[in-house]
Amino acid sequence: MQIHSPTVLATHHRAAELDRLGDEIAELSAHLDAATARLLEQSRDGIKAYSINIVGSLVGVLLYTGLSLLYQPPAIWFVAAGAMLLAAFPAGRRIFQTTRVR
Repeated sequence: MQIHSPTVLATHHRAAELDRLGDEIAELSAHLDAATARLLEQSRDGIKAYSINIVGSLVGVLLYTGLSLLYQPPAIWFVAAGAMLLAAFPAGRRIFQTTRVR
């Protein structure tokens, strides 16, 4: 089986743009990790909370695999991620703490 991928020339501007994108993804991941940690710490039953966290991770991996195998476009990925977030965090539940910068 031959896989044909497009040739992408790395330019300094393109590399810097990808580097900034990687930094933004890392920052978003840090916020999500902090929110998850806060929710786990606030849980009355740590084992149950951790189990739900693991199940959620497995569902995410299966969804990622399924969408990849079906060659779905980015819009479908965002819809799936948004639906999972809405299901995981009901309305009115605040997961991110905001702070004011002075």
